[in-house]
Amino acid sequence: MSLQVESSTESPVYAVVGATGGIGAALCRRLAARGARLFLGGRDEAKLSALTAATNAAAQNLDATEAHEVDAFIAQAVTTYGQLDGDREGWRRCFHQKHKSGNGEAEPVEN
Repeated sequence: MSLQVESSTESPVYAVVGATGGIGAALCRRLAARGARLFLGGRDEAKLSALTAATNAAAQNLDATEAHEVDAFIAQAVTTYGQLDGDREGWRRCFHQKHKSGNGEAEPVEN
């Protein structure tokens, strides 16, 4: 897998949900090593604090199962860095929910 950070006068900004998990933390370290600016979200405050220090990132405690928390997280990422690279609307499609189906799986909101 090859991760490339776009070249510009300013490094790109990525918001990472689930940053405190194994894959999320590894992704954050890799992006930071390539010069990306990161805004990290996760539920484990101790791990989030350590990862924030290790990657020189900004962070916010986050429960991504709550749509209003995801909205606030994205808004804070943009406020913190003045931009957010990537598919911001994709976040909304992935995390917003109309309701939970009977089997506990989230159904995405239609635009």
